[in-house]
This record gives sequence, structure tokens and C-alpha cells, in this order.
Amino acid sequence: LGGIGKTAAKPLGEALHDPSMSVSLAAGEALAKLGPAAESALPDLIELLRSDHAQHVRAAVTAIEQIGPGAAPAVPALIEYYRKQEGKAPYTARALAAIGPAASAAVETLEKYSQGNGWCEAATIYALFCIRGDEGDLQALTDLLWDGEEKYGRPYAAQLLDELGTAARPVEARVREWLKDGEHQAMRDQLESLLKKLSQ
Repeated sequence: LGGIGKTAAKPLGEALHDPSMSVSLAAGEALAKLGPAAESALPDLIELLRSDHAQHVRAAVTAIEQIGPGAAPAVPALIEYYRKQEGKAPYTARALAAIGPAASAAVETLEKYSQGNGWCEAATIYALFCIRGDEGDLQALTDLLWDGEEKYGRPYAAQLLDELGTAARPVEARVREWLKDGEHQAMRDQLESLLKKLSQ
């Protein structure tokens, strides 16, 4: 699909509306693999965000995330869905994060739900940092290594810090602090991966 590029986006966008759930979901997955080249299918993806089927919405959100900054026109619909879910939509927060500063209209809504729990809280704080670049948000995400919900929140915070790569440099010392005593192996793996990126 990557080789087909932009020429595949339009027919795949049309396939999102296929009455067969399996066909529609397959089209969404294919668009996600196209990444930024799927931008021409954005109107169809935005329409799918208003579907009553959670699987449809998830597929649309994932594809929008992979499009990245070019998906800025989807911000109002993403905000609408995020509000509808009362912040319990970590994948929507990730899509807004991928859009970056162009998703600034979402900041007020994200702030409202930034004190949630588990991976929802981590994803929301991550999105705020990606949108406005405020080091305070980065510090808040790092705080979750200690203070987040234990089963999901802490490991997801470690994963997101790793994904930030060099953008997480301001909290390198705190990451090293956690690694002195932290025993959660998956978290250790993620944070050690981050330190390798920071050392390059």
C-alpha cells in the first residue's frame, strides 16, 4: 500500500462507507498504513467519527493519527467525540497529539479531563505536551511514573515518554531517578530505550 500512495486513498475512503463492517474496517486499517498519503480521504474519515459503531470510530481515529499534522481539519470532530466520551478516549487524544500545534483548539477540552486515570490520563497529558510544548505537561507525564494508576497509567506513561524520544530530554534526570529503584520490567525496558535515544 505504501507504494500505491495517494492514488489508493480515494477508493479506500469510499470503501469506509461499505455496508459490510469488515470491508469498512479493512479500509480504515489500509488508510492508517498509508499515513500522510491518506490525507485526501480525510472527509470520509471525519464522517466516520460520527458513526454509532465504536469499531468504525476507532479505525477512523487510528488513520487520522497516522496522517499527522495534515489531519488538522479533523480537530473539531475529534474534540466532539472526545467530549462525548468524557475524556475516556485515549486513542482520540493520541490523534490530537499527532496533529500537534494545529490542534490547539482542543487544549481547553483536554485540560478538563487531564486528571483522569489510567492510560486516559497519560494520553491526555501527552496530547497537551505535543500540542503546546509546555514543559509542565512533560513533567506531569513523568510524574505518572510514580503517581499514575499502577496497572495501566504508569506503564503507558513510560511508553509515551519513550515515543517522545529527544523531546523528553528535559526530564532525563527524573527518568534516571525512576530507574534507580523501579522494578516494573516493561517500564524499565521503555525508559532504557528512551535513554538510548537521548544518548545518540
